[in-house]
This record gives sequence, structure tokens and C-alpha cells, in this order.
Amino acid sequence: MDSQDWDKIIMYAKVAWEEDQSEIGGMLIASKNNDGDFVLSEPVILKQQVSGSNTILDKEALAKYYSKTAIKHAGKDIVFVWWHSHHTMAAFWSGTDLATIDTTKTGSVSMSLVVNLKEEYLFRVNIWQPIEAHQDLTIDIIRPEKKIPKSIVKEYKKLCSDIPTVKIASKHKPIIPSNYYYSNNNYWNQVNEMDQEYTQLESVLDDMLTDYYCETIKYKEFNERITALNEELEGNRSELRVKETTKREIDKLASTNKDGFNAATLITVVKKQLNLWGN
Repeated sequence: MDSQDWDKIIMYAKVAWEEDQSEIGGMLIASKNNDGDFVLSEPVILKQQVSGSNTILDKEALAKYYSKTAIKHAGKDIVFVWWHSHHTMAAFWSGTDLATIDTTKTGSVSMSLVVNLKEEYLFRVNIWQPIEAHQDLTIDIIRPEKKIPKSIVKEYKKLCSDIPTVKIASKHKPIIPSNYYYSNNNYWNQVNEMDQEYTQLESVLDDMLTDYYCETIKYKEFNERITALNEELEGNRSELRVKETTKREIDKLASTNKDGFNAATLITVVKKQLNLWGN
């Protein structure tokens, strides 16, 4: 995908957020190049209704787009790609998104893209025939290569030099305790593992909150999922838990947080076992 087309999508997303704190959606096309790779191009927006959690493309405008684009690319093998933004929220497939993707089953293949203001994204290819399958793939954004000016190279060579290597004689005893490296590495391994687990749990909660906000699930099912999550966390001896909250608290979280769902407020640590020195 050309960087100009990518930047155009992100600019659409930014103006929708700055003007109305809303999502925005549109279309683009995927066409094969001489190497057989699909190239994404020609992003546009159409007449639509927008909100902080959804965007609905006008059916008549969409029909005209399909017709006009098909005529423009007559004889070429193209795939229509639906894209939309998640502004300050994570780039993920909400229940509403998946339902929208299901409406594209009329063809043998469809493609979908969701982005956010951080330029994070998910790009999904759905195969509908002969069997249904899908996969999230990576997009290569082609940016023009910028050459480093000679003045920058000259300045670097003039002002920067290597740090000399200092050798310490073996007769010196180490100042740091002998178990430091092992224990410190062990500490960071635990921190990294917990950080990854925290991120994964936060992502799951983001999906749940979005499904609840979009009324894909009700509070009872939301609460049942929290209970199941905590049982799984406890079974895996995790230090993380999800706070059980009332329906009123969840409704307030879903309706008042303009910067996206702050799923982190639902996560707590039940105990702290990390010890820098491993004692």
C-alpha cells in the first residue's frame, strides 16, 4: 500500500475524531500487481452516519460507489475493501464489525481494515467459498526512501567517536553479589510475562466492553465472562484478576469514557511475589 493512501485513511480518522469524537468508515480496492500481490489503493469516504462506537454507510451511496468503481476498473480483478476507524480505542474486531463482515458473503472473498489514531491496524481476509476461513494479515506500507544528507554524515563523523573498551583485571572481586545476574534476569522475566499477560487481559476486556456497549451481549453474559476469566486466571496461578462490577458501574464506564474503554480500571493484582533479589 502506498504511504499516501495510508496517510489519507489516517487523516480521515483524525478529522472524524477532532470534529465529532466519532468513528468513520469508507471503502478502498485491492488489485493484483505484476508479482501477483494485492495492492490496496483509492481510499474514499461515503455519505454515512457516525458515532463514537459505530459508523453506518449510506446504502444508496455505497451502491453508486460499487457501480462507478466497477466501471472504472472494468476487466481488472479487484476486491472491494471496507475500512473504518476506532479512533482512540484499540484496533480490534468488535461484535458489530464481525456482523458487518458477514454481510459480504455474497462474493468468494472479502477484505476488511480497521485502524486507530496511533496507526495501529488489523487487516482481515475472509474466504467464503468453497469453505469459510479468515486470517489477519500484515500490510506493507511503501514509503519513498529518504537519503541521508551528506551534511548529517559529516557532522556525525566530526562529533561522534567510539566509547573505549575498559578491561578489568581478573584479580578484582566483583562488587555486585554473585546471584545478582541470575536473580535480576529472573525478576525481569517475571515482569515481562506479567506485562504480556496484562496486555492480553486488557485486550479481552476491551472486546467485552465494546460488545456490551454495542448491545451484542447483555450484562448477565458480561458478568459470566468475568467470572470465567477469573477462574481461568486463578487456575493459571496468575496474579491478575478482573474486578466484579455492578451493571450501573459498567453502564457508566461504557457511556462516559470518551477516550475509549479504560479496561485497565477493571484489572487488579491479588498478590505480589516479584522479588528483585530472588530471596
